[in-house]
Amino acid sequence: MNFGLGSIFIMYCSYGHKLFYFVGILEEIRHYNADVVSLQEVETEQFYQFFLPEFEKDGYQGIFAPKSRAKTMQESEAKYVDGCAIFWKSSK
Repeated sequence: MNFGLGSIFIMYCSYGHKLFYFVGILEEIRHYNADVVSLQEVETEQFYQFFLPEFEKDGYQGIFAPKSRAKTMQESEAKYVDGCAIFWKSSK
């Protein structure tokens, strides 16, 4: 069985540049057509509002694991806690 694997570290960037930055990340991932993708330093809200819907369009499923400190915060603050996102092609 052959499969491709990709991993990207998401760096912090100001809000105005995030969408442009994230679109660039998606283009890079789509170029490599990886079967499994791991993203680090993804904020909770970024995962649910941007990455998951975009990856689902390309046939991926995904899970997100925020850092444990998110459990100690209010929901309004926890959405900014970063963590790891893993996506895989549903067809594999």
